[in-house]
Amino acid sequence: MNNKNADVYSEVFTNVIITHAKSAFASLGETSFFRDLSENDWKVVIKEFVLFNIHFCDRMLFSWYDVEFRNEVFDKIIIHIGTTLDESREKLLDNKLNSITMESFGEYLGALRDDLITPDWLLREFNQRTREYGQYEIKGADENGLAGSLFLEFGKKVASLIGRDRDGIIISLISFSVSTFIDAMSSAKKLLDIKAKNKTVD
Repeated sequence: MNNKNADVYSEVFTNVIITHAKSAFASLGETSFFRDLSENDWKVVIKEFVLFNIHFCDRMLFSWYDVEFRNEVFDKIIIHIGTTLDESREKLLDNKLNSITMESFGEYLGALRDDLITPDWLLREFNQRTREYGQYEIKGADENGLAGSLFLEFGKKVASLIGRDRDGIIISLISFSVSTFIDAMSSAKKLLDIKAKNKTVD
């Protein structure tokens, strides 16, 4: 595959990563517990979902493509996501700046510092998640449920970040919300591979 294919693949997979994360947030947001989360807790959850999807995407790319093409696509994904999140951050900060007061100046500076998301930050956090999540299997539910799966361990991690590490329902909701990502990635891959084979990727 060529550079043009890598550009298109990275854009599509980036869209899948972001879109699926948003869909998962929307689904979780329908539950009373998640509706009542603080803004700070939501930031933690959102960042973790995006990092998980990046890790999952990377593992899928390794299983689907040769190392050279995977590396090229993944490097572009990191740049795309860093740019996308940074643009969202700039809009948020612009809104804060437009309504800034002497009392809220400290809050604005805190947002400027805490919400900084760049490709370097993503890569550093991604490497950490690779070490953490890489030990778990990608598998669906079986007679033992999701025990030992990447999805369950992710659910446990996010639940612990928001102080609900012993809440089985919350863990299950989070785990299920990301378990559908494999279907989204697989569907995108199938379409992209067909187009690439027919030399119609554009």
